[in-house]
Amino acid sequence: MSRTTARGPGVFLLLFILAHFSHHLLTAVIVPLLPYLRADFGLNYTRAGFLVSAFALTYGISQLPAGWLADRIDSRLLLGIGIAGVAALGLLVGFSGSFTALIVLLVFMGIAGGGYHPAAAPLLAARLEPARPGRALGLPLIG
Repeated sequence: MSRTTARGPGVFLLLFILAHFSHHLLTAVIVPLLPYLRADFGLNYTRAGFLVSAFALTYGISQLPAGWLADRIDSRLLLGIGIAGVAALGLLVGFSGSFTALIVLLVFMGIAGGGYHPAAAPLLAARLEPARPGRALGLPLIG
């Protein structure tokens, strides 16, 4: 009997819902903070847009190599690195004191965050009910 079946899928799903929620909360917080960042750093709209683009483009592009990597290493390791990396870099973003530091940290946060989805999907599909893959992948998206 697998660990998921012995304790039930509830805890496993709850952890993934929480991870997904936390991951996207931290990665999306830059947009509502743009007015404050513009004021604090004296940014025009173009430079403020670079902040969003630095993360979003890196995040999107990094998912392709992360998917390749998830097929070659333990997905749990990649998932842990992605979640911990986004958390640590998000904290550093909050303490950054310059526009350049913000850009660099957001790029690295995008790279770290790119590992979440390619690692989470196969873990969920493998650990939950094989007869209901839609549920296995859909429920954690609630987060």
